[in-house]
Amino acid sequence: LEALPLTPSGKVNWRSLPAPREDDRFTVTRIAPRNPTEEILVNIWKDILKLSEIGINENFFDLGGHSLMATQVLARIRGAFEVELPLKEFFASPVISDLALLIEREKMRARQLSAPPLKRVKRPDRIPLSFSQQRLWFLDQLAPGLPNYNLPSALRLKGNLNVEVLERAIRMIISRHESLRTTFKHEKGEAYQQIEEEFSFNLPVEDLSDLPESEREAKALQIARSEAAAPFNLETGPLFRVKLLKMDENEHIILFTMHHIISDGWSMGVLVNEFTSVYDTLVKGESVELPEPPIQYGDYAIWQREWLKDEALKDLINFWEQELGKNPPPLELPTDKPRPAMQTFNGKTLEMQLPKNLSEQLAAFSQKEGVTLFMTLLAAFQTLLHRYTGQKQILVGSPIANRPYTELESLIGFFVNTLIFKADFSQSEDFRSLLKQVRERTLKAYAHQALPFEHLVDALQPERDMSHSPLFQVAFILQNVPFEKLELTDLSVSPLSVENTTSKYDLTVNAVETPDGLILYFEYNTDLFEEETVRRWQKHFRLLLEKILQKPKTNIHQIDFLPDEEKQKLLTEWNAAKQTFPDGKTVHGVFYEQVLRNPHRPAVVKNGQTLSYLELNRKANQLANFLVKKGLRIDNIAGISMERHPDMVISILGILKAGGAFLNIDPAYPKERVEYMISDSGIDFLLSHSNVAENLPVDQTNIFCLDALWEEISAESDQAPQVAVEPTNLAYVIYTSGSTGKPKGTMLAHRGLCNLSAAQRKAFNINEQSRILQFASLSFDASVWETVMALLNGAALVLTSQENLTTGQGLLNVLKEQKATIVTLPPSVLAVTPFEALPDLKTIVTAGEKCTTDLVKRWAEGRQFVNAYGPTETTVCASMYETSPADDREPPIGKPIPNFQLYVLDAHWQLLPIGIPGELCVGGVGLARGYLNRPDL
Repeated sequence: LEALPLTPSGKVNWRSLPAPREDDRFTVTRIAPRNPTEEILVNIWKDILKLSEIGINENFFDLGGHSLMATQVLARIRGAFEVELPLKEFFASPVISDLALLIEREKMRARQLSAPPLKRVKRPDRIPLSFSQQRLWFLDQLAPGLPNYNLPSALRLKGNLNVEVLERAIRMIISRHESLRTTFKHEKGEAYQQIEEEFSFNLPVEDLSDLPESEREAKALQIARSEAAAPFNLETGPLFRVKLLKMDENEHIILFTMHHIISDGWSMGVLVNEFTSVYDTLVKGESVELPEPPIQYGDYAIWQREWLKDEALKDLINFWEQELGKNPPPLELPTDKPRPAMQTFNGKTLEMQLPKNLSEQLAAFSQKEGVTLFMTLLAAFQTLLHRYTGQKQILVGSPIANRPYTELESLIGFFVNTLIFKADFSQSEDFRSLLKQVRERTLKAYAHQALPFEHLVDALQPERDMSHSPLFQVAFILQNVPFEKLELTDLSVSPLSVENTTSKYDLTVNAVETPDGLILYFEYNTDLFEEETVRRWQKHFRLLLEKILQKPKTNIHQIDFLPDEEKQKLLTEWNAAKQTFPDGKTVHGVFYEQVLRNPHRPAVVKNGQTLSYLELNRKANQLANFLVKKGLRIDNIAGISMERHPDMVISILGILKAGGAFLNIDPAYPKERVEYMISDSGIDFLLSHSNVAENLPVDQTNIFCLDALWEEISAESDQAPQVAVEPTNLAYVIYTSGSTGKPKGTMLAHRGLCNLSAAQRKAFNINEQSRILQFASLSFDASVWETVMALLNGAALVLTSQENLTTGQGLLNVLKEQKATIVTLPPSVLAVTPFEALPDLKTIVTAGEKCTTDLVKRWAEGRQFVNAYGPTETTVCASMYETSPADDREPPIGKPIPNFQLYVLDAHWQLLPIGIPGELCVGGVGLARGYLNRPDL
């Protein structure tokens, strides 16, 4: 020791430390940071002093610091902790561990909290439960014996194990810690701790060595899972179980299981450290002298209840109310399965190893930014959740050891508390600014960690919902002290990983620091998420971390974290809908091809009367020539308002052949609506019938009543007028519902209808024998869907009166009598239509509303049942999904129809991952030209 180079202050001069010699008998250890405050100070010093390693007990000035650097340190302390330290105090305590205490003292003074001393107390007759224990006891009363709060741990013991000494060691640990001898009684609803002075313990041993070697490991893991899931009885106990499995003479597995009400993760470490230490001492034949713990858990429970009341409690509650707000909304993380009405805890854990270089870069980045690694990872995780949900406020829970006193460090007990960390994305645009926000919020949360989670729930009064945990549904944990292999006398001890089958929350990400880099364990609820989904999330998180390191000032909404293979699916594979269609043609041009192919097949049918393709074409040509003479020009809009009648179909084709676009106006529409459509569209032509025209709110001179004009119209040529209509010219206008303001006239072109009819023919196997019922209101674009489905594919369009379609039975009668083969109906109509065998009906298309599983099971048996979707702006239809009666989920809207693309984007126009909801953006040949007279939209 005398040979160590020392500084004038008597500390080791780390910079001048010589290389150790083989006969050196000392170990030099830098004491690592023990809390976030110390960790941030270490990072600040590293950055200013340009050193890679610094211990918390090293002197700033001995490491090369000077007064100018000291002022830099104080400036960063002010920014990081929001406390003001005088320079003279820094010179008096230029050591990180002392500075951390000063900072905590200043924060404590600001809160004006003073806790009573933590010491042994005179025990009352009934020792109360701590607040955390109270909550677990209450949950156990609601659902006794659930394994959700079991804490299992398994160790593999290799070498010469002395089972008798092992049992003695465990007995000594049980004798040392009251928690391991505690049960929970209650009287009149009031629970209390019952501590047994004597605790009989015998180590159960199960011998697996007789099994074939290939079967032993599987059997051991099965027993381990069974032990971990076996329930505890809080009243009768014991709440601590141990079992030893003998694999062979030189290998054993020891299983520890404790109920969370007497233990926590830190306690597991205490248990293993003490057990191995005592065993090693005993096996050497030495006497074990375990010092009496300064306090026991019962003393802590009494102290906690004595302290956390009145002003101290009020101060803590006030902070958390301001930080999180009353009744914060739940995280809307999209699930693969419907959320059960009662929260479940079935789970699975998926592991992901981050590359060592990425883990090192994250640590270096955190150091440079003056934050802890936990803060960087937490901010990145909250960013991912924000991008998944679009929510501005992201709350993530995280357990904290909650052992701020040295007296608690070596105790087994339930001390862990849960903190909630908030990120407000309305306050941060790039990751670097978010990280600063997260650092400030995290430090404030640590400074107010004493409030038990149970009190926090009571204070914030979240809306009672048994389907998820209160206040937060997702947790994040960083463990930077991984359990490493221990070498004892004739024995090595290493952890055994046992498959986890529970999940306390919807999702928990547990990050563990190892020499080979960070390992991320994603624990998820299997009743909510599929494994495939969580594996995608793991890839997203890794890519997000990489992108953050590359450009931390990138806008949070512009960070691209999608892997190439996922982009390939979203952009290419799932949008591979390119197919040939009558591109370069018009609607009436495609119709005329059917006239040439099937001139005498029925085109329009109503009440036993039939109009053949040839007849329909001649009449449409005559009307077109008439309209051209009257002044209808290309892209002019002509209205049609009449009841279902062959003249309606003739009008559509006549207007198109004349170069115009048709606007269907349902005569049953309210007068104000009809007035608005006529006025807004500015039409100069309105085709109607006399019985309808007299009720239309328009100058009668602009109405052409076909029933009164057929003699004049029929004098026109039955050859199509020579009008040069292009596929991009306007074909029809449909007015939106106006649910988001005034109705808008949507302008659709020929090209989209030509593509639509080709898609329909392929999807529904339409041929000359097909008979398609015209059901939809004439002002809905579904009526256009029905018309082109028939007339551009050589099928018959079946018309009937509105009265026949107003009831389910009336509709059923029409379908039977007219032998309809294809019908398009909204789910609400299907729901009230009596079910009956319809042998001619081959295809049902449903659209316009959400379709239910019940409707699929009722109508899909033995026929094609298609759920179609599309806004008016996409030429009626953008996607289809063919259902099956065996489907156990509500039918989705399916995949894009030919020559369309579907993308789900967020509010910032970024491509969203698979399974994440957003805005549906549609591209393709059938997109509208725009809104009539509304170029701004």
